[in-house]
Amino acid sequence: MSDARHTKHVIRPESGFDDSSIMKRAHSHNDYWQKDPLISAIRHGLNSVEVDVFPRDGKLLVAHTRFELDRSRTIENMYINPIVEMIERFGTAANAASPNCLQFKSPLPVPNASAKRRHRTSRTYNTRVQTVKNNIVNPEDDVLIFIVDLKDDAKESTPILHKALEPLQPYLSKIDKSGKFVKGKVTVLISGNRPTEESLIYRSQPERGGSTLGMKRHISNKMHVQTNSTDPIANGERYMFIDGRPHDINCKADTTLVPLVSVPWIKVQLARFFGMGDSYMKRTVIEAHKQGKRVRIWGAPNSEGLWHKMMRSNVDLLSIDDHRRFENFVSRLSHIV
Repeated sequence: MSDARHTKHVIRPESGFDDSSIMKRAHSHNDYWQKDPLISAIRHGLNSVEVDVFPRDGKLLVAHTRFELDRSRTIENMYINPIVEMIERFGTAANAASPNCLQFKSPLPVPNASAKRRHRTSRTYNTRVQTVKNNIVNPEDDVLIFIVDLKDDAKESTPILHKALEPLQPYLSKIDKSGKFVKGKVTVLISGNRPTEESLIYRSQPERGGSTLGMKRHISNKMHVQTNSTDPIANGERYMFIDGRPHDINCKADTTLVPLVSVPWIKVQLARFFGMGDSYMKRTVIEAHKQGKRVRIWGAPNSEGLWHKMMRSNVDLLSIDDHRRFENFVSRLSHIV
């Protein structure tokens, strides 16, 4: 399809939001289905990935359904260990988008011409968020957004995820013991089956021979738990956040717990049936931004027309299945206006 046919959708550029920033608004939906999970997203400039997991024998196995489970495909092997290595070698996961990242997997070709265009152009979209006051989830920075979709029981899965994330813990965004948000190099959000807020508090194992009987440990500003010598100790820090749902905007859920809201495309379609699809997206985003939340729309067809509409509605994260196609789409934007 020629560039001319898309000109009517284009938003006029303004300073401060370049093409590379638009790439960071792409979310690798069901990333583990890619030929090179994680690596493909990083190579194409995406800064947000999603993985579905099932708990099995103390491990979280990566799969979309129970019929696809493979014990070699653990969240550690496919995501956590590579992310740790990227950060330790390159500073951030985003910095690993270079030929030096070859050791993780057989790489996709490094985008050359389109990447140069992104850095050369200063053309921008006017969809830059101006009203979001909270930076827990910010697609424009270099913090990797790591969404973990719990496909099975959250009560069983959450402790396993805590353990799996321990090698990554020094680099994770968190809510510290004082309730303050501390930005890391990776922000983990839980989607799918939602755990309780209490279960998100990190609990370390007690030292051997030590007794914690009778000790009270802070879980949050409002609750305490009693521990004994065999219970893990709650250290009062939370390294995970919740990927919210539309009702979390309506009820104004705590943004330090729910910094992102994911809206299913079917809700937009229902609004479109009544002639309010675009206005529904815009109103949802405006209200979320007032609360300091970000918005992702998932399940939408990967079409350029819809990408334009979602960007015009200021949607923060667009779920993308075809990384190269979206990169080519973004690289053409500067030549259309």
